[in-house]
Order: sequence, then structure tokens, then C-alpha cells
Amino acid sequence: MFARFISILNVQAGVKTGHQADTTQLLPALASFKPTFLLAVPRVFEKVYNSSEQKAEGAGRGKVFRKAAEVAYAHSVAVDAGSVPLALKLQYKVFDALVYSKIRQAMGGRVRFAVSGSAPSASASATSTGRSASRSSRATASRRRRRR
Repeated sequence: MFARFISILNVQAGVKTGHQADTTQLLPALASFKPTFLLAVPRVFEKVYNSSEQKAEGAGRGKVFRKAAEVAYAHSVAVDAGSVPLALKLQYKVFDALVYSKIRQAMGGRVRFAVSGSAPSASASATSTGRSASRSSRATASRRRRRR
């Protein structure tokens, strides 16, 4: 239902739209399409997160990746609350250089907004990492969690 809704909006607005049904080809498709807006079901963000985590583990940087995911989540919550403590801002900047920028590049390097719909995310880390990768100033996922 979410995909149909987004497709109709895109056609109405004349937006160039990409679609990749094969999740094994998702990251190469994102890298080549270079989306500005990523509107997807939670599974897409989980796929990006899991792929990034596996790559980090393989390079011996799993602990750094997991800490970056924790910081991304804390930053997301703080942004939604309206106040980000200085220490968290600094941690976020460090992880932006070490982790989030690489995720952004894997997603084509242009994602400014990432919106998830259709089903709740199974992983808070996947949601917040997607948000960090998009550098979006607002995310619907954290609001959705508060409403539950």
C-alpha cells in the first residue's frame, strides 16, 4: 500500500522514481540511482544497516559500528526532543566522519531525507542509522515509537 501511494504521488509530481524488487541488488541499485529522497519500507533500511554492519565486522570495526548506531539513535531522540547535548553532538560528528558518511555513499551519496512506511521497523538501530545516513533533521520513526 505504501509503495502504491508513493508511486501515485511521484507520478503526480513528475518525480523520477527508481524501484528495485530484488533485495540482493538493493545497495548497487541505490549507489547507481543516487536518490535524494528514499521512501521505503523498513526492510530496505534494515538491509542497508545489516549490510553495513557485516562490512564493518569483516573489517574488524564491528564495535565502532555498533557504537555509531547507539549514538545515531541517541542523537535522533535528542533532535526530536529539541535539545542535543554538546557531547552527543561531538560524538555524532566523529561517527559521521567514520561511519555515517560511508553509509551515505553506499546509498548513492545524495540522500537528504529517508522516510519509512508500511510497517514498524524491527530495529531501532536500522531506523536511526538510516536517519544519520540521510542527515534528515526529522524522522517519523522515533515519533511512531513514542505513540506505541
